[in-house]
Amino acid sequence: MKRTVCLFVILSVLILLVGCRQQSVSLDTTSPTEVTTPTQGNLSDDDLVKLVAQQLNVPENGAIQHLIEDVSSDNKKAAHKYICFYEDDLLVASAVVDPENGALVQDIYKYDPTNMNFYRYFQDEYFARNVALVMGKIPHEAVTEEELASFSGSVTASGQVESLAGIGYLKSLTELVVAKCYVKELPNEIAQCKKLVRLDLLKAFELQWLPENIGELENLEYIRADITLLESIPESIGELKKLKYLNVSSTKITSIPESIGSCESLIFLDLHSTDIAEIPDSITKLENLKSLDLGHTKITALPENIGELSELVRLDLFGLDLRMLPLSAKNLTKLEYLNVYDNYNLDEEYKQWFPNKCYECTNDPQNNEDWYTGI
Repeated sequence: MKRTVCLFVILSVLILLVGCRQQSVSLDTTSPTEVTTPTQGNLSDDDLVKLVAQQLNVPENGAIQHLIEDVSSDNKKAAHKYICFYEDDLLVASAVVDPENGALVQDIYKYDPTNMNFYRYFQDEYFARNVALVMGKIPHEAVTEEELASFSGSVTASGQVESLAGIGYLKSLTELVVAKCYVKELPNEIAQCKKLVRLDLLKAFELQWLPENIGELENLEYIRADITLLESIPESIGELKKLKYLNVSSTKITSIPESIGSCESLIFLDLHSTDIAEIPDSITKLENLKSLDLGHTKITALPENIGELSELVRLDLFGLDLRMLPLSAKNLTKLEYLNVYDNYNLDEEYKQWFPNKCYECTNDPQNNEDWYTGI
């Protein structure tokens, strides 16, 4: 009897343990129920534009156009939308918004026809931002013509800038840097920047020409326009009496205007890697010229009176097809560097004119730290 009772107890315990085991396994292996919140779809572009226009006070005006762009973030691609409103090609309102509900997120610029801000002075919104930045303001902040006219300093147009329209408002601008952007030309109104001293256009890859009235920039001392699509140099260049540095190398220019001889202050002239086939005789009037680079051009002869460049220290004629150097070259007594390499048919008589053997090019003065001092 006792044995029967013991067996019953043991069997009961085993059944209980097995039951608990099954329950435990059932709880552990059952996947939790995933709660999915229905995702609200983005508003249509039309609905989004209408909603945002109301929040930015943009009137219903057929002349006002809009542009929608995706704005990506680190965690989510196209998380927001950037909506801009334009009137007569001028940006008049913009904001970054949530595409699901049209809520304004950032960069809020409400429509205000009376607000004369940077966008209203400069047609290119990216250039407007560049100018505002250097003036310590935000683009849709009010600014007067007087404030723009009195700004003295440097402005850089880079990135997505395509137009410099409005540059004429910056009447006291001293330096303009146009680099690695999409600007194809400098507008004629740049002539209103009478205090401009430096014009740096290095690697403005799409720049095709300089304004014909560039000679009106009476204080201009420095022009760098190398590695551009520049095709010519305006005749008015000769009116720049203070110009000290001109670099148009690695461009498409085919000639130099005769007026270059009137740039009486010119010290550095770099024309290498262009399609120039000859240089005007007037270049010998540049009494202050210190460096002349004609390498990798189509020039086959130098002006007979090249020796009148009495201040010339550096003359680069690399890779030309010269037959001889003009006899007057012996008067270049200050010459320290004469590069005539790869002129395979060149008469070597010139070597007796330069006892310092400057033609061996052992030291290029432009590598010295003080070469461009004062420029």
